[in-house]
Amino acid sequence: MSPSFARLEPLLKLIMTNHIIQEVREARAALAAEHGYDHRKIFAWAKAEHAARQQGSSKNQDPNKARMATARKPSDKVGQQAAAPSL
Repeated sequence: MSPSFARLEPLLKLIMTNHIIQEVREARAALAAEHGYDHRKIFAWAKAEHAARQQGSSKNQDPNKARMATARKPSDKVGQQAAAPSL
């Protein structure tokens, strides 16, 4: 093993054993098994899930959007800087 690779070995072990990555891989494998490893079924399921979430989010408006819309005064002009005070 080259010396430069030996220095990276602990980092590679950390990356390869990352618990988040492992969890994502397990979820992906479970999803594939649930749909019989058929990519068409998986994509159809994902499309239906996405549509359902989009409908659900339109019913529950984000309260932050309403706050952001009222936070700026109508007189505020976006992109213009305030004039420097005269001396």
